[in-house]
Amino acid sequence: MRKNLSFNLCPFFAFIGLIITFSNLAFAGMPNLDSFCVDKIKGNNVNATNGLYMINGDLCAINPNETGDQNSNYGFHSIGVPHNYYDGNGNVRTSGSYAIRGVWVHLGGSAGKPYDPNGSNPEKFKSQLFMDEIMQRRYLVIKLAYPNAAEETTAYLCPENQGGNDCAGKVRREKLTGINYSNKINIGSAQSIERRLDKLMDYLVSNNFIKMPLGSYVNGSPVYPEIIFSGHSEGASQAAYIAKHRAGGVKASCYIAGAFDPPDSSNSDAADWIESSVQESNIWKQGALRVGNDDKNTFWELGHDLLGVAPQREAPSLVYHDKWGNEIKINGAYSDGHLAAMGAKNLDYYREKACFSDGAGIE
Repeated sequence: MRKNLSFNLCPFFAFIGLIITFSNLAFAGMPNLDSFCVDKIKGNNVNATNGLYMINGDLCAINPNETGDQNSNYGFHSIGVPHNYYDGNGNVRTSGSYAIRGVWVHLGGSAGKPYDPNGSNPEKFKSQLFMDEIMQRRYLVIKLAYPNAAEETTAYLCPENQGGNDCAGKVRREKLTGINYSNKINIGSAQSIERRLDKLMDYLVSNNFIKMPLGSYVNGSPVYPEIIFSGHSEGASQAAYIAKHRAGGVKASCYIAGAFDPPDSSNSDAADWIESSVQESNIWKQGALRVGNDDKNTFWELGHDLLGVAPQREAPSLVYHDKWGNEIKINGAYSDGHLAAMGAKNLDYYREKACFSDGAGIE
């Protein structure tokens, strides 16, 4: 009897195994975000009542505490996964109209958190519109939580003409590497951009949560020359620093309403790291966007010129509207071009020209 029972159960277990295998492959178009995301927004979700806007993929929030020794003082990481990310074999798509083009890392502005666990829905996830535009271009996008508190910005730590020799550059290098380059800040290796990106990608790969696009993560480390970096405001300046001064550079970079630090001394027009003729990376592709009604446009333009950015796009002064048609205002008074650069739906054409079709996204 036991023999017959054993024989009869074999097809049953084989069937269960087939179901498990099928669940891993047939649904492999997207990673199983439910298994590791603190919070998520599913794609094809445009709901003005709930304030959700995600068309071209899914957003996932990850607590940095889960990835290693990083803290969550800067919010949680936000990951954007394009639809049809995997092929039928559970591998990242490399061909056809759904091919994944690579990894795109975005750095937010000062005090901005990619995902704010203490915020109110639906805006716990920041930069939904821009992340959706990146996913539309078939990139896995990482909005990294990194050291960007207001008291850690170069504007705060290195006032114009008062910082001394390469003040802003030393602060940015310490934020990148965690090595003690500056006496103005103490980041520590665990909280650095390099460490945070490294630990996040390792967490996703080693736990088989999300496979990385080909060439972007090799032998347990991110491959910066295969990764696009962008940033807004303070984050744009940090992205520009990485592109210019990290050995090996990056694949491409795009700066939105940013990429400038004030001069470290009175005989300069901009920070030493921007004016420096030393470029520790290969020549890289850059794009930039400035928007009317941004009172810092003169500085952004100077920074873009000194960095040799091409193309540079400047959107006109408009009444800027968000994804729901609401005017984007500063202090409720007038249209704010600085915020609109990232969040205005009626500036999508200019982001396209700066970061995608003519700028950093050209392949």
